[in-house]
Amino acid sequence: MYLETQRLLIRDCILDDFENFAVLMGDPEVMKFSLKGPLTQEQAREVFSKKFLEHKKKYGFSPCAVVLKKEQKIIGFAGLIIQEVEGKEKIQLAYRFLPAYWGQGLAY
Repeated sequence: MYLETQRLLIRDCILDDFENFAVLMGDPEVMKFSLKGPLTQEQAREVFSKKFLEHKKKYGFSPCAVVLKKEQKIIGFAGLIIQEVEGKEKIQLAYRFLPAYWGQGLAY
């Protein structure tokens, strides 16, 4: 699956996206409001596997890589994910972007 805007390409994640994901999830500023805080490489690998790759196989959707078209650079990840909230599975919108791209209306 992919979507395209003037500035972005939003596409399914592939294994090669892991390094970009690990950098993002290990950034203290990005993870400032996360209950877990910045993730280690191993924690990021587990999240990427379960919440992206396995989630896609199980539910047919998962968060996607967000690519800045002009630079052909992954700047974040965004999409729907099923998470447990108060003991029930709920669909949630999840997104994280590199701080250099905050405030540019990309998640609007």
